[in-house]
Amino acid sequence: MLIQRLWERYSYVILLLIVTFICGLLSVHLLTKNESNTNMEKERVEMQIVDNSLNSNPFD
Repeated sequence: MLIQRLWERYSYVILLLIVTFICGLLSVHLLTKNESNTNMEKERVEMQIVDNSLNSNPFD
């Protein structure tokens, strides 16, 4: 009875909180995924720089 009355009065607030929570989880997931890809790209570029410096002959 109490839960039904609360749902009737505040259903829009409860649904808004649920949607906000889901959007927050999605944004955190996308940001951490993007940060991981950025770190992998930085490591790849650094490895290329080191590889190029090791393969280059300073006396050319």
